[in-house]
Amino acid sequence: MDDSEAQEYIAGVNKKYRNLAASLHQCFVAQGCLSYVKTIYVGYEVEGKMVAALYRHEDRVEIALALDENHISQILIDATHLTWRTMPVAAVVRNDDDLKKSLHLVVEACNRVKTGKNTLSRSNAFFAEAKKKRMLSDQILKKKKKRRLADATLRRSKSSPAKNNSIKSGKGKVNPTIRKKITE
Repeated sequence: MDDSEAQEYIAGVNKKYRNLAASLHQCFVAQGCLSYVKTIYVGYEVEGKMVAALYRHEDRVEIALALDENHISQILIDATHLTWRTMPVAAVVRNDDDLKKSLHLVVEACNRVKTGKNTLSRSNAFFAEAKKKRMLSDQILKKKKKRRLADATLRRSKSSPAKNNSIKSGKGKVNPTIRKKITE
């Protein structure tokens, strides 16, 4: 089986994490998976069914896996953001300790697919709802951050009026235009 495309993808992984990605790839191959490369990931399948997708990042390797969505492991995260119907969780691998834990998960995911135990198939509606929740959560976080910055700016302007001339106008009063922008 030719895995030169996968090897080329792995060669592009951040040097610090390249050996981790290579070890994961070898584990999938040893389990009988065929690999293929799409622009942003290496896919692994058995008998035409997805087992995993390996993604390279600057600070980690992430592998979406065909495990139970309630599987518990310190290195697993929810993988809804990756929108795989049959791979609900992802392992985040940053070091050799994470690699050891992930190799067991790789074997388990391969076995689940080989034995037909991986029956999860999430719907389009599931992903649409998850995207709405992520967007709402992001909006809430942005508003909170904006409020914290505004509060900090107001506290600074009250505690040291002489130092903060950028928002002062005239005789120590806060410029109404600035105040409006800060509190929005």
